[in-house]
Amino acid sequence: DLEASTRHVQAGAVAAASAGAYAYMYLFGQVLLGYMWLRMAAAARKNLGGQDDARWRFKIATARFYFEQMLPAS
Repeated sequence: DLEASTRHVQAGAVAAASAGAYAYMYLFGQVLLGYMWLRMAAAARKNLGGQDDARWRFKIATARFYFEQMLPAS
């Protein structure tokens, strides 16, 4: 969706792109936040089984919540 939106904004006139700027910025931010959660979950998986196991499991659960609940609603 982000890629298609980017192409649409690039192809549009300046006025049309400005009208959709907020929605595009919001979508971009949601995708970027998802990317960061993905990186945090990957790091947490590498550290499972260590001293801070509960902390890493919480990170993974929070990332899963973001991808299942927050990102689809964007």
